[in-house]
Amino acid sequence: MLKPRPPRPLPRRPHIQSIRHSSAAPTLSSSRKYCQSLLQKHDYPAYLQTAFLPPSSRDAHLAIRALNIEMALIPDTISNAAARVMRMQFWRDALEDCYRRCPKREPVSILLAEVVNHSGVRLTKSFFQSMVSERVGRLCCFLVSATLVLSIVLLLCSVCVLSTY
Repeated sequence: MLKPRPPRPLPRRPHIQSIRHSSAAPTLSSSRKYCQSLLQKHDYPAYLQTAFLPPSSRDAHLAIRALNIEMALIPDTISNAAARVMRMQFWRDALEDCYRRCPKREPVSILLAEVVNHSGVRLTKSFFQSMVSERVGRLCCFLVSATLVLSIVLLLCSVCVLSTY
């Protein structure tokens, strides 16, 4: 009779500490790596494009796309409407701080400040303000559509309840 084999232990994955949750302030190189991993995970075509860009514009590409991803993820990661608005305000303030040369201790902000203040790429503040305003507009549309869907569901439920009597 065959003896059953003992189960194999699962391979252990190395523990990787997130840059965002690290106690030390992110450096420029760790911010660049964070933005690259953000693109790799959430916008793979943009991640692949990075290799074909001239080295002088890679950081700008990474910073702009990472900022866009961070703002696009807000409705999916934050369930409270007030907290969503506060997070958008955080990014507005972070952009202002980048142009004042005192970025927040956040990887995307640090790379963005480097691009805005020290690279040869000229990016205007109005470009980023329009980017944030568009995301806020979409966030408000998301909130209105979610409220509308909830209202329709409640209306249908009340009709179903009334029809059973």
